[in-house]
Amino acid sequence: MDIPVGFENDCVVLGSSELCKKYGVVRSTIRGWKRRKGILVSPKVEKMSIPMGFKEDCAVLKFKDLYIKYGVGHTIAGRWKKQLGLTRRKGGGIIKWKRDKYGCWICNSHSLNDHGYPQYSGYKLVVRKMWSDKYGVVWPKGACCLHSCDNRLCINPNHVRLGTLMENQHEMAERNRSPWGMRNGGRKLSSDDARNIYWQCVVGGVTRYELAKKYGVMWGTIDSIIKGRTWWRDVQGMKNFEEKLSYVKEGK
Repeated sequence: MDIPVGFENDCVVLGSSELCKKYGVVRSTIRGWKRRKGILVSPKVEKMSIPMGFKEDCAVLKFKDLYIKYGVGHTIAGRWKKQLGLTRRKGGGIIKWKRDKYGCWICNSHSLNDHGYPQYSGYKLVVRKMWSDKYGVVWPKGACCLHSCDNRLCINPNHVRLGTLMENQHEMAERNRSPWGMRNGGRKLSSDDARNIYWQCVVGGVTRYELAKKYGVMWGTIDSIIKGRTWWRDVQGMKNFEEKLSYVKEGK
């Protein structure tokens, strides 16, 4: 079959799917014509210059509307996005955000992971990418992302600093964000139970074994409450002795 006139010029602008539709042939025929003309199939054809305003339009238009506007095939439009680093596979896509009254950049272009942080490429955090782009360095391996604003949706690099896991946990405790007491989803006791246990053991003289059997927990759980390792905020909330005695009497 003879190669149509203008086929080489169309290879620069159109992808394989568009060429098949235009000339009414299958892909194997298109590949054969490209080999006869010396055009590489893996497409390293002549690069077209990226039009002005293409990058800005990528943030506004859908991909289909994008290549229709510039009169090219989706292969060429995708190649332009790849040259600009806007492909989701490697660059995480175009990051969009909305600034709130606290100066946070609330990300609204990416999905959230199980912990509520915007992510890209399946598991990478968007805020780490924003920080790396600003300072021009790769995020250190093993470093934690410490937010000064305590907003998980915020991707403002000015609100983020590097830190260790220990620093992150201390900061969480200082800001009263740790899952203690009634906030803990895996708890078996309530705040009232913890107060009852403490004062029944300290004032009432009830043994740890009896309390563990009564509340259906392990002996170590009771011992941790007595020694102040757990539930200490709820136990310390009882100020006067009369309140302590009332809990002891109610517990009995």
